[in-house]
Amino acid sequence: MKKEKKKPVEPKWDPDHPKPVTRRQFMAQGLASGLAISMTPSILYSMFRSEIAAAQTASCSPIANPLGLIPLIVQDMVGGISLSSNFLVKDAGGAYLSSYSFLGIPSGNHPNSAANQVDSSFGAPMHATLSRFLAGMKSVMSTEAIANTRIMTVCHTSQDDTNVNPLSPLILATKAGSQGSVLKQGLGSFSAPAGGNSGSPALDAAFRPLIVNSGDTLVKALKMGEALNANTFNTAAKLKIANAAKNLSTGQLARFQNMDQGAQFRALLETGYAKNLDLINCAESLNAAANPNVTSVYANEASSAKASVVFNALQGFTGPGAYAITGCDYHGRTQAESDAKDFEAGVELGRVLELARRLGKPVAVAGISDGAIAFASGTRTPQSDAGVKGMSFLACYKPSGPPAMTRNQIGAFTQGQGVDMSSAFFFAQSPTAVANILFANYLKLSNRMDLLTANMTPGTITDAQLPGILGFA
Repeated sequence: MKKEKKKPVEPKWDPDHPKPVTRRQFMAQGLASGLAISMTPSILYSMFRSEIAAAQTASCSPIANPLGLIPLIVQDMVGGISLSSNFLVKDAGGAYLSSYSFLGIPSGNHPNSAANQVDSSFGAPMHATLSRFLAGMKSVMSTEAIANTRIMTVCHTSQDDTNVNPLSPLILATKAGSQGSVLKQGLGSFSAPAGGNSGSPALDAAFRPLIVNSGDTLVKALKMGEALNANTFNTAAKLKIANAAKNLSTGQLARFQNMDQGAQFRALLETGYAKNLDLINCAESLNAAANPNVTSVYANEASSAKASVVFNALQGFTGPGAYAITGCDYHGRTQAESDAKDFEAGVELGRVLELARRLGKPVAVAGISDGAIAFASGTRTPQSDAGVKGMSFLACYKPSGPPAMTRNQIGAFTQGQGVDMSSAFFFAQSPTAVANILFANYLKLSNRMDLLTANMTPGTITDAQLPGILGFA
């Protein structure tokens, strides 16, 4: 009896999407990056790669965002860092508080009681002698980077020690058009929707950052060297991907069989292969550790995830970047420990600003954290979590000169040394509103306020409130 031939099993694709043919479409289906090209016939791969690699590499040059949006980095300080013991907060009338005893500033270091206690190099006043955050920044920044950087602060409350504060403006910026030339989405160093510990008021999956856990993660993903061996794919998934790639490759080979080499290349350029190889050839351009400016600024951390996040966002290869600084929960810690972590956070901000200077790029850096700290009275010894003493900041460096400011503090503290939550400051108890304020100021720095209404969280900022939440001119 003659056996009936079995029909080959066709891979099943999501009915809401067309059959993927390019690397980007495979990514959209949740598959490994670029697997289609990694399984194409080796002879075609070799020919195509060797003949046009040089031409494709040209597309990996740093470019400015076509909408004029400057690079954005989010520095997420996990645990509730005490920014209000580094920046000198003021009250609603613009005066220094009568006492900062619970904010880590002893009476002998009050800005009005001793000389040389205030450093306004960056716009927002910082404590000149006690702020280790300031010291960390200046330890890695050049004179030019310092001169061309300005910082505004936002006084607000947030929940302590949690990832539920929607403070990150990263996805808002990506959605507005802050997208990369190689990868549309941004990068993050923390396995969370916004790439850092804190959440986002916008959770559109299409604009979530790609998470990288080391500097070479992105390079390996684009080179696709070990894609099929990834533990994230089970056998069934691998078979579906392999069958799909095999079918696509067979169809291509049938068309190439009677073509001369030149015609084959022209045909390949019209398919998804060219787009896939374009990304392969870009891999080394996205390698932060291979850039001498990165190795100079980040030293032995040039291959870290945060260096990759910052470098690729600055170059415009990806959208905005976010990295997390863990261990910023100070209660129960000593002054030496909290000072060391403040210094580290300042160094990381300073590195971003200095790398931007060396690359000749503008940058905005949003600094956020979950909660804050109260200190033992009259000391710099952390005592307890205190989200009511919290704040965020937005720093900006521009190669052409320091950005102009209208004010360096949004919101205020009361004389009781906590955030002023009066009706004048509608955002004081709303992390969602704070994320949108950071986003609005980012657009202002990019001269693209026309993008605000369509991309901000609806109902957070009215036209009447807008002038009062802008720190940059």
